[in-house]
Amino acid sequence: VDLRVSNVTIDGLHGISDAFLPGRSNSAIFSATGGADGALQPHASIDMSNTHITDGESCAAVDISPIVGLPGTGVVTITSSGGNVVYDNYCSSYATQPTDKNNISNLSDFLGPLSNNGGYVPTMPLLAGSPAIDSGVTISGLTADARGVARPQGTAYDSGAYEYVPVASLASTGDSVTVILLAVTALIGLAGVAQLLRVNMLQ
Repeated sequence: VDLRVSNVTIDGLHGISDAFLPGRSNSAIFSATGGADGALQPHASIDMSNTHITDGESCAAVDISPIVGLPGTGVVTITSSGGNVVYDNYCSSYATQPTDKNNISNLSDFLGPLSNNGGYVPTMPLLAGSPAIDSGVTISGLTADARGVARPQGTAYDSGAYEYVPVASLASTGDSVTVILLAVTALIGLAGVAQLLRVNMLQ
C-alpha cells in the first residue's frame, strides 16, 4: 500500500487509545501493517508533503505483527517530500527534509475555524503571520488550493489546504503612494482651474 498525502490541514484530531496501540489512535499520519504469515512481508508507506498538523500525536509507523500475533513482518514507512509544518515533535523522525518544520508550538494560533471561505468545501484559513505561509514545496500538477485559489500566492506554496492571499498595503509600495499623490495633486489643480474660469466668467 502506497499513499501520498499533500497539502492537507489536520486539526482537532482526537480518538480513544486502545489496548494494542496506546495513544496511537490520535495520530494524524499513521502507517501500519502486519505479516499474514511467515512468507509474506507486506509494505505500507506514506509520503507526506505540505501537511499542516496542529493536533493529535501527529505521526506513527507501526508493524502490528507482534502486537496481534502474526508470524510475518510488516515493512512500514513514513517519508517526507518537504514543506510539512507540525505543532509537536512526533513527526520529527519522519519529516526530516530541510523545508519541514517540527515543534511549532503556536501553529494553531494562526489557523481560523472551519468555515465557508469560497469553493466547494469548508476550509480552515491561514491567518496573517502563520508559520505555514510560504513554507511549502512545489507539487507538480497542483495549481490551486481547496477553494480553487491559485498557488502560490507568495514566494512559495503554503503548507495545508488553504493558500493565504496577502492584502496589498499602499504604505508598502512607494510607487502606489506616489501615483495617488500625483492623482490627487492633478485633481486639485483641475479644480483650481475650473474655479478660476468660473470666477472670470462671472466677472
